[in-house]
Amino acid sequence: MTTLYKSAHLQDLSPHEVHELYKLRTEVFTAEQGASWAEADEIDSRETTWHVRAYDEAGHLKAYTRLFLTPSIDDTTKGEIEVRIGRVAVDKQYRGEGLGRTIIEYSLEMCKKEFHDIDIALEAQTHAIDFYKKHGFHTVGEVFDLGGIDHIKMVCPANDLK
Repeated sequence: MTTLYKSAHLQDLSPHEVHELYKLRTEVFTAEQGASWAEADEIDSRETTWHVRAYDEAGHLKAYTRLFLTPSIDDTTKGEIEVRIGRVAVDKQYRGEGLGRTIIEYSLEMCKKEFHDIDIALEAQTHAIDFYKKHGFHTVGEVFDLGGIDHIKMVCPANDLK
C-alpha cells in the first residue's frame, strides 16, 4: 500500500486536515495514553511549525508529527535554537507497517531541507528510546514527567544527518 507524505504550515491546511490531525493526536495521546496536556497549543500555529502527515491512497491520515523551532534551554544542542520533533503519532489501525520509522525519516529529511545545520531534539517517551537511537538520536539529561508519561530529551546533531 502506498503512503503519501505531505507537510505544511497550519494556516495552509484545510479545516478538514486540521480536524483530522487533532483527532489523531487526541486519540493517541489523550484516549490511548492518558496524557494530560492540551492537544492544541500555540506551537501549532507558529509560522515556523511544519505539520507532517502520512496518508493512505484513500486520503486517510495514517501518521503525523510536527517540526518546530524553539530556543535551546540547555547545552545539549549547539546554537541558540533547536528544531523539535513532536507529537509523533501513528493511527492504531496502521501500526506495524513501519510508519513510525518512515515518518521520522521523512521528518529528518525535512529538518535538513528547512532548518539546515540546526540540531534536532525531541522529548521521547522512555519506551521509544531504542527506536529513536536507530535514527541517530542520543539521550541527554534525566527522565521527566510530561503529562503523566515518562519522557527523556534526545538529540540528533544536524551534522550527523546523512
